[in-house]
Amino acid sequence: MAKIRLVKLISGDFVIGVDEEEKKGIKNIGSLQFVPAENGGMSVALIPYGFPFEDEFKGFIPNDKILYEIEKVPEDLQNKYTEATSDIKLISGSNNGNIIL
Repeated sequence: MAKIRLVKLISGDFVIGVDEEEKKGIKNIGSLQFVPAENGGMSVALIPYGFPFEDEFKGFIPNDKILYEIEKVPEDLQNKYTEATSDIKLISGSNNGNIIL
């Protein structure tokens, strides 16, 4: 499985994508938009980086445009990215300690 990377670009944008080791960067870029939630917290929206002109997660950003990388990408964000970029739907939950798929 390809490594999912969460980074902050030199532009200040937070993006998520798949590691592209050969080309030295990330591909299939999603942009994270932070929205205030009703409870005073923050919600995160995941949209294609080219939105509103593109509705698919594509594109490439070279490593030299990355300012900072989050070492541990939150699992729920990885799951949402996987769902948004594939036909795979991940369902999590528990039933007496058993994972429901």
